[in-house]
Amino acid sequence: VRAGNDNLFQSKIFSATIANLLGCRIEIMATTGAVGAAIAAGAGIGYWSDVREGLSALRCLEVFEPEKDRDMYREAYEHWAEHLEKTISQ
Repeated sequence: VRAGNDNLFQSKIFSATIANLLGCRIEIMATTGAVGAAIAAGAGIGYWSDVREGLSALRCLEVFEPEKDRDMYREAYEHWAEHLEKTISQ
């Protein structure tokens, strides 16, 4: 997953948690989500052959890899999701 260095992804804790919850590598790029959307649009109209080509000029600032023991993140997320569902459905 590649994300722009804006909004919640500026937080190292958030980025690491997302990597652990998804179980995949998170690359924080030197850009914003708006630029990423523009690159996707450019690929969509054929300016670039695909999104990867458009992203190739961007610099990676930081990488977050999922931890080997990430079960506690999944358990905490499942617990949170259960409570959220109960709260919403009341």
